[in-house]
Amino acid sequence: MTIIIGRTIVPGRYGRAMLRGALVASIVAAALAVAPAAVAQQVTGDFGGGAVTAPPAPPLRAGNMVIGLHSTDGATVQIVATMVGRCASGSFSASVPVAADGTFSAKGAVRQARASTRYELRGTLSQTPAGTASASFERTTVASTRRCRTLEVPWQARRTAGVGGFGMPAAVVPGGLLLGTSSQLDAGVPRGIALRVAPDGRSLSRAIYGVRTSCTHGGTSPTFDLPRDNLPIGPDGRASDREEGTVMTRTSILKYVERFAATVGSSGGEGMFSVALSVRRRSTGKRITLCRSGDVRWSASY
Repeated sequence: MTIIIGRTIVPGRYGRAMLRGALVASIVAAALAVAPAAVAQQVTGDFGGGAVTAPPAPPLRAGNMVIGLHSTDGATVQIVATMVGRCASGSFSASVPVAADGTFSAKGAVRQARASTRYELRGTLSQTPAGTASASFERTTVASTRRCRTLEVPWQARRTAGVGGFGMPAAVVPGGLLLGTSSQLDAGVPRGIALRVAPDGRSLSRAIYGVRTSCTHGGTSPTFDLPRDNLPIGPDGRASDREEGTVMTRTSILKYVERFAATVGSSGGEGMFSVALSVRRRSTGKRITLCRSGDVRWSASY
């Protein structure tokens, strides 16, 4: 017997083998056609990071943000983030479903003090989560209302590294971006931190981290903090900053103390930060509130 496949004449013994092969291929193709699409591997755990611009770009402008992610089952992800804009900043949290391909999105609006924030965030939950975020801000004062927007900020996150993971201090990655989490949780979600090493590897050009302070009378305040730019990195990989000052208005006196420390190496970095501030009435000197973060540990990786 001879089998004709297309315009090729195939002798019988080879034709039967090819026919069986074609039949098997057809069955497999049909099965794949009706089979459900492959589901991405579910990712769980804690991740943190964000986005941080490098000097000379202004630190309090669009392009800087922090984000923390937490997922226990891979089907839902909890988000805690802070977006920074030219006229204001805003912190928000959300819990959203994760699609079969790992993608997720969150959209909403929050109001904190005299500022309102509308945000939209997209990302993919993977071993190295990444995505984009946008926000519009409206800040109202006694004198005026200011509006600004932060569009399509690309963010990244890394899995919680744990302490002791900074590698060789003498081998800092020039221009490296360090992403991680702190020990401070917000509804079970670690707050994020992002640090950028200068191109020559000799300083931390900029860092930003999410922080929540607990205030007297039971209040809390989610926000972010930035140490000074271009902190020198010593031969032992250490960099540090301490800032304190007083801000006076017509009615109040605000005093603050901020501390930041880092040890950076070939694999990542770790350190601590703290924020404390007090507000007193200018007319009487009586304290209105005292807010503190306590000492917060952090770790990050490239």
